[in-house]
Amino acid sequence: MTRNRIWKHLRTLISFIAGVYALALLLYLATRLLPVARPWWLAFIDNFMTWYFLPVLVLLPLALLVRAKRGALLLLPLLVIGLLRYAPYFVPRAQAQLDTPTLRVVTFNTWGGNASFAEGPAFEQMDEWLHTTDADVIVLQEVPLSQRQRADGILGLADAYPQQFSTDVEGWTGALLTRLSVIESASYEPDPSFRRPRYQRVVVRVGEQSVAVYNVHIRFPIFPPRVNLPFYIPYLPMLLGYDEYERNEEMRYLLRLVERERLPFVLAGDFNMSDQSLMYNAVAAQLNDSFRAAGVGLGTSWPVSTARQDLLSFIPPLLRIDYIWHSDDLRALDARLGPALSSDHLPLVAELTIIR
Repeated sequence: MTRNRIWKHLRTLISFIAGVYALALLLYLATRLLPVARPWWLAFIDNFMTWYFLPVLVLLPLALLVRAKRGALLLLPLLVIGLLRYAPYFVPRAQAQLDTPTLRVVTFNTWGGNASFAEGPAFEQMDEWLHTTDADVIVLQEVPLSQRQRADGILGLADAYPQQFSTDVEGWTGALLTRLSVIESASYEPDPSFRRPRYQRVVVRVGEQSVAVYNVHIRFPIFPPRVNLPFYIPYLPMLLGYDEYERNEEMRYLLRLVERERLPFVLAGDFNMSDQSLMYNAVAAQLNDSFRAAGVGLGTSWPVSTARQDLLSFIPPLLRIDYIWHSDDLRALDARLGPALSSDHLPLVAELTIIR
């Protein structure tokens, strides 16, 4: 086979692959514009939309290399769409410093898989890092009972955060720690219909202003698989059991709740909602996303490989499901992810200031 024929076959192959890929992605993007209910499998696919543009970065250089003009022309619109959507995530955002009180918040899901360990390296690591954040408020999810019973406080943080609040249940749940003056606190458990999520509301004093901080843990949108397979593949049961309905109902409940909030407020926690899902758009229309306003990068926080998940160690965090939302009375000055701390989530830190 001559060299020219080899290049011709390569051009044909690259153009074919580019065409199939471009058609599939454009059809998928078109479905996101349709004002109809999405089937469960399409809603699941939505969560990973960020990654569907990665093949462009491989196929377009290949198309240019082998001079597959048709393939390159098909890929260029996808490159433009991807850049318009995701390039702004990587642009540093300069935030004007205001002469107003600031509130530094950390949210962190400590992972229920740690529940059997009262103390140990995992929690010592968390303790050490949280001390370095200089946070005013720390909101935690999936806190095991063993940690809430420690004499030195949750995660050993009683010295720096003497005000500690948690829901009074036997299993692992949420906890809120603060070094600020607390005006009031309350915890709420879900009702039997799961329309109301588990959350805490604590009002703290920031300068001369009262601020309501909500610690939120929205239910995981996974139910028993629709099909029981005779073999196991990691994360496949999540696909087969995916259902957003209850999670979205809990989110709508929270949105109605904070509509009535008279104080500046922060909603922080594990929302089990990808920022690529359509529900995210509904939330972002009402609340302010601190990481999108002041953070840099994709902000993906889950899943993180743990010591007992070696099979998944090669997978980086794929989804952003941990958030620090806030009302219009506040502005995000900075937001960043923390390091891996023996949990399947990364922590998130945001510094907010009161603007009115």
